[in-house]
Amino acid sequence: MNSLLIGGSGLVGSWVIQLYPTYFPMGQLVVFIRKSASSSFNSQNFQSQNIQFVEVDFDDESTWDRKYLSNTETLICTLGTTIKKAGSKQAFRKVDYDYPLAFAKWSLKHSFKRMSIVTAMGSNSKSGIFYSQVKGELEEELAKLEIQNLSIFQPSLILGDRKERRIGEEIGKIAAGIIPFSLFGLDKIKPIQAEVISRAILANLQTSIISNIPNIQIFESDAIQKFAKPET
Repeated sequence: MNSLLIGGSGLVGSWVIQLYPTYFPMGQLVVFIRKSASSSFNSQNFQSQNIQFVEVDFDDESTWDRKYLSNTETLICTLGTTIKKAGSKQAFRKVDYDYPLAFAKWSLKHSFKRMSIVTAMGSNSKSGIFYSQVKGELEEELAKLEIQNLSIFQPSLILGDRKERRIGEEIGKIAAGIIPFSLFGLDKIKPIQAEVISRAILANLQTSIISNIPNIQIFESDAIQKFAKPET
């Protein structure tokens, strides 16, 4: 299976790149890298003939060259930022709403059949929290599109090695180590490793190829944990 990934410079996206050849040894993964992010992204960290990196302008659809995407039917979106990192609510919305929706519409024009996207726990267009509201609005708009299979992953706090320091994640790591979430039925809010999310995305794509699954699937953190048990 051949796929296109947007968001490869992020925590979950980097794991998708690393694990893709394991799940699809005969497949090709094209990674569109934003020009603004290319200076901080080192493609040399990912050595595989299955992976191709292409620098594009996310604001200019004419640079999204289809020639790199032979027989590609799947879009994987792991784009995501924070309001603090983006610098403003408007800039955050551009990354977490405008870009994913634009790529989803573009993929349909080019006969893609599947889309897997990472949003967030608590996504709700009517939420009083701007972050959750934007995520919910995106999910609603994607659901309106005629995507043959749309898989939405709604993880709780995502853990992993980031370049920047996030206080919330540091607290989450401590909590994950001392609170028995499963014992209290709180798996949906238990912090989750980025690697686990990426495994869930790829394992679900394997399933979507060989069996009939619903047009729209939503995986919360507890479902992601169960779906993504490492291969043995």
